[in-house]
Amino acid sequence: MSLFIYTEEQKQLIEEIRRFVRKEIAPVAPKYDLTGEFPFEIIRKAAALGYLNLFQSTDLGGADLSLT
Repeated sequence: MSLFIYTEEQKQLIEEIRRFVRKEIAPVAPKYDLTGEFPFEIIRKAAALGYLNLFQSTDLGGADLSLT
């Protein structure tokens, strides 16, 4: 049970990020766990989609979203 009532925009963002994780991260996570490599390509993709700076203010290049 969720403690928050998400807006439609928040629900959409959550689903977008879940799809990204399923497609880009989950299939290769075991490899990175075993090798200890840093997943630069995944980080670049996440950054390009704006997923790394969701909570930063817009004047710093972020999306200025709340922590919820």
